Amino acid sequence: MAANLSELSIDTSLTTTPTTIINSGSTEAVFIGQLVFTNTSTTINREITVWRLGSATTQTATNYLVKKTIPPVKTWIAQEVLGQVIRAGSKIQASQDAGTDVNVNGSGVIEV
Repeated sequence: MAANLSELSIDTSLTTTPTTIINSGSTEAVFIGQLVFTNTSTTINREITVWRLGSATTQTATNYLVKKTIPPVKTWIAQEVLGQVIRAGSKIQASQDAGTDVNVNGSGVIEV
């Protein structure tokens, strides 16, 4: 097995529809080292919802990992996601309450 440092998500824009921001392949494990959300709006708070889902699981209003409100022009390091390992088709998804002002960047290690 090889472990490779990787950019897991680069400037992925969130919308009101849950978006997969980190995905694991069927034969790999992904260790999440850092996940940063940035609210680029200069005037509006944005509420972010993050899910950690198995390969056959869909997001619902109650099975989220964390919800967080990010003030305008601020970032949030998602501590609840750091150190998580996803494998075999599992994924991290996220959405925001309105608009498209939030970008997410993440890095970690992929073991194949």
